[in-house]
Amino acid sequence: MSKSPYNVLTEEELDAVRPYAMVIEWSEEDEAFVVIVPDLVGCRTHGATREEAAGRGEEAIASMLAAITDDEPAPRPRFTALDEAGYALATERGA
Repeated sequence: MSKSPYNVLTEEELDAVRPYAMVIEWSEEDEAFVVIVPDLVGCRTHGATREEAAGRGEEAIASMLAAITDDEPAPRPRFTALDEAGYALATERGA
């Protein structure tokens, strides 16, 4: 699998980022894909394409995690769209 040009993170950084969910939605007002990371307060970014937004979202998560000190542990990832209701809806639509 080739690396996205929108993501410049190391494999170690990507491993730390992957557990955090991102919500990516198109914003008519901003004319961009907006990214919110529910588990990291204030972690938001955007991109012109969904792929660019996802790459920037991963970079934003990595930046926030890097800024956390030893005195302040990183918030545990808790948000998921893969709960039973979300999974049922996704599989129903995909059927």
